[in-house]
Amino acid sequence: MIVDDAVEFQTAIRRIEKQTGTLYLKIEKSMEDINKLQELKEILKDSKGNTDVVLFYESSRRTIRLKQEHRVSPTAGLLKKLSAFLGEKNVVLK
Repeated sequence: MIVDDAVEFQTAIRRIEKQTGTLYLKIEKSMEDINKLQELKEILKDSKGNTDVVLFYESSRRTIRLKQEHRVSPTAGLLKKLSAFLGEKNVVLK
């Protein structure tokens, strides 16, 4: 076995949590319901971090960057939840 770089698990987790970038979420017309948007808010709230979140409302073609307190940690679990909720094509991390 050849290992170029090894880090402890907790160190790796901290690196992920410090990631920056932007998470883009496309909100299709069918999701522009107060209950659906509240559910989205709950999904995001459970994953606080350093990555900006931008919502794009398809019907109005309006883009909104969420406030700093709504930044997330783009873990595999969060991305999976968002993809299941919004549709895989509507979740983009850059």
